[in-house]
Amino acid sequence: MPVTLKDIAERVGKSVPTVSRALGNFEDISPETRAEVQRVAREMGYEPSATALNLKTRRTNTISLILPSYAQLRFSDPFFSAFLTGVVEIAAARGVD
Repeated sequence: MPVTLKDIAERVGKSVPTVSRALGNFEDISPETRAEVQRVAREMGYEPSATALNLKTRRTNTISLILPSYAQLRFSDPFFSAFLTGVVEIAAARGVD
């Protein structure tokens, strides 16, 4: 089961919002508290939620292609196949899914 902010908060004896702000490097959290929370988070193997990060940054790094229902016929088309391969390669090079 993944480590949560609540798990870290219980371990360090701080509130969940304090832990969240410490992990976010907010300046209203003392350097000592930030260091302790970050150390405990590392020790516990905490990994931030990808969904939460997407909400925070307002980016998903995901693109979608909308294809017509007859598009399955196009996968055998050499141009269409090359086009899709190019889209995937360029997206991957830019860290986009």
